[in-house]
Amino acid sequence: LDDEQTERQLLAGRLNMLFRDRRAHEYTCLLMDAEARMSREAWTRVTDASNLVHGEGLARDSIHPEPPEEASGSA
Repeated sequence: LDDEQTERQLLAGRLNMLFRDRRAHEYTCLLMDAEARMSREAWTRVTDASNLVHGEGLARDSIHPEPPEEASGSA
């Protein structure tokens, strides 16, 4: 009888641990999803800022004007 009671207590302890682990796992998943979302948003902002600097910034740059187009024929 004592062995059965000990076995039940061990199983109950394992079951409780599984429930605690499940909650911790769900919380970890929420944290990872939030981190991934924030990382994507930050990457989008950096990409947009880079495109703005390299695209519009150089077009209005008077120090580095665009070179004139050359004629393709020979003289």
